[in-house]
Amino acid sequence: MSGVSASAPAAALPFRVRISYGFGSLFTSIYGTLPQVVLLYFMTSQLGIAPALAGVVIFTPKLLEVFFDPALGLWSDGLRTRWGRRRPLMLCGIVGFALCFPWLLNPPLLATPGAYAVYTLLVFAACTASYSLFFVPYLAMPAEMGISSHEQTRLMAMRISFLSLGVMVAGAGAPWLVNQFGGGLRGYAWMGGCFTILCVTAMLVAVFGTLGAPQAQAGAHSLTLREQLRLARANRPFVMLASAYGLQACALGAFAAALPYFVQHVLRAPPQVGGLAFLTVTLTALLTIFGWVALGKRVGKRRAYGLATLIYALAALLMWLPGADTTRSTLIAAFVILGLGFGGMQLFSHAMLPEATQNDARRTGMNREALFSGLWIAVEKAGFATGAMVVGGLLQWGGLQATQTTSGLALQPESVVLAIRVAIALVPGVLFFASLFFIRRYALEEASGKLAS
Repeated sequence: MSGVSASAPAAALPFRVRISYGFGSLFTSIYGTLPQVVLLYFMTSQLGIAPALAGVVIFTPKLLEVFFDPALGLWSDGLRTRWGRRRPLMLCGIVGFALCFPWLLNPPLLATPGAYAVYTLLVFAACTASYSLFFVPYLAMPAEMGISSHEQTRLMAMRISFLSLGVMVAGAGAPWLVNQFGGGLRGYAWMGGCFTILCVTAMLVAVFGTLGAPQAQAGAHSLTLREQLRLARANRPFVMLASAYGLQACALGAFAAALPYFVQHVLRAPPQVGGLAFLTVTLTALLTIFGWVALGKRVGKRRAYGLATLIYALAALLMWLPGADTTRSTLIAAFVILGLGFGGMQLFSHAMLPEATQNDARRTGMNREALFSGLWIAVEKAGFATGAMVVGGLLQWGGLQATQTTSGLALQPESVVLAIRVAIALVPGVLFFASLFFIRRYALEEASGKLAS
């Protein structure tokens, strides 16, 4: 294991390393998508949990992780093992996830919706902690590889390709698997088991397929977590980037949580239409990802990121318009536009993160990649969970009636339709536009001059 100089970029990464690293995002995107799309609807339609309480169940574990993830990142940054600073924690995350996740959508028979809420909260918290053990060190790996800015973008293009594939597999595959296994609690349980196998496989590929990639040595410093966080706040590019990403995560969390309700109560369509939405959005993102890479190289990552955000913001606001009489082709066109913006947003936010992290190394002389990845993931989790909680609150305000039947939610009052429209269109649209404020203020200086951002 050898140190990597931030000022002397390493050669291009082998394809094996890039594709193996990308496999890790197949897991992170599947786990990031399933709770957002499935868990709120599962709790309200199968377990009888009121929507506002269901939103709190999703939000609480993520709130705890806001404090856990930066501490985990600091621990990873100082770890010294023959396997490096990242892989031991990633392997612990794999074991924990394999033991916990199969039970999230497979609860035992309990007496009341309140008991189901407590059970789901505890299991979800264990799953989320395992996710952090893998994801915090995983996200820190590109910054310590010492690769050039363009090579980082290529690596992130591979990662975002797998991320989009994971979102597509989870978003489109989850409803299909539930239906294939007979629906109801049994269908959700078998669906969770299938995704556990896929996720664990993807994580193992990421851990062992990236062996031999450049790694930075642990830095020698004795600063406390509070002192390091104070230094991190002085990294203005990271603060601006994380602020924009946090608002976008909240918007995406609201959109994903509202989508099953939107399909059932606004479009009055079968659940497979929700799968079609994810299939279209993510397939578009996959097909356009290398076009975004070329645009970012031409106009700069920051400008391209802003353009992608603007596209998604406008498309999100247009989701206010569809109804039961909207044609399938019109819906697909809307989802294509969403996918175009989604691919660019995911690519550039994650491609700019290693640069902001390396900026800290130049300023402080410390290799703290995982501290920043921990902060980043904490922001992401808080955003996704807040979006889901907002949707739960809006559905409660709209009068959604939770049920405990195999057939799912019954016909709801018209006020629920209004709440769903606000959740899927107005909330995401406003948040995406707000994130542009921080993207415009992202600026990064290198010793050799201004970095293309």
